[in-house]
Amino acid sequence: MFFVPVSLRRWFTAHFIIDLLLGIPAILFPGVMLQIFGFPPTEQFTTRLLGAGLLGMGGAIFLMRNKGIISYRTMLNIKIIWSLAAIIAITVSLYLGESRRVLVFLAIFIVLVSTWLYYRWQME
Repeated sequence: MFFVPVSLRRWFTAHFIIDLLLGIPAILFPGVMLQIFGFPPTEQFTTRLLGAGLLGMGGAIFLMRNKGIISYRTMLNIKIIWSLAAIIAITVSLYLGESRRVLVFLAIFIVLVSTWLYYRWQME
């Protein structure tokens, strides 16, 4: 396969929109974002950093949206590494006693890494 599947382009577009919808409020209103997701509004600095990361990822997706297969492979590699690291971090947090509410985030990252791996293998 030497082309970027339309479905992957759609996944990336959706991911870009979600990154914006979560990243901007995380930077501007971290306490509110934490409360929306059921966390105490105490760690606002880390929430802002997460928002910055989401905007960075979303911005990179936006900038490469019309590029070719090499750019998409690179972004898939970044997304796979990020998703696997998130799964490890969430799992460690659960082991150390974090509330079970983070299981939703674990499930999201498992779906994401599965999706990214599927496309990465398809593009080999």
